[in-house]
Amino acid sequence: MRGTRNGVTEDGRAATVAVTALPGTGEAMQHVIDAMDTALCR
Repeated sequence: MRGTRNGVTEDGRAATVAVTALPGTGEAMQHVIDAMDTALCR
C-alpha cells in the first residue's frame, strides 16, 4: 500500500497517514495500521 490512509470517528476526529514507500513486510504494514489507530483513538 502506497499513498494515504484516511479515517474519521463519529465525533468528528479525523486523521490521514501518508505512506511514501511500500511496506516490505506484514509487520511494516501493521505499523501503518497502528499509526492510524493511535491517531484516531487517543
